[in-house]
Amino acid sequence: MQAARTHVNSQHICQTNLSTNYLHTLTFPPLLEFPVIMSELPLPPFVWPTSAAEIEASTAAVLQDAAANLDAVAAVAEKDLSFATVIEPLMLAPNYKT
Repeated sequence: MQAARTHVNSQHICQTNLSTNYLHTLTFPPLLEFPVIMSELPLPPFVWPTSAAEIEASTAAVLQDAAANLDAVAAVAEKDLSFATVIEPLMLAPNYKT
């Protein structure tokens, strides 16, 4: 005797024959009628995690830190030029680019 398992989820029905692991039946819910008007779909209200003022303040701080870092690199004396004093500071925050 073959064992069969049926999984029912909303309008999606899959019946799988466990002895052979073949997919015997697969049905899907009907496609949405087009054109779909997005304003008619139920969506929860979106809450911005960060305010515009917080973004502006954060951006100003990063720009100030980046300028200070660039000024420090530009002020390195020629005798002190090295990877650690010029390149590495540009690879780290706030000048690094991901």
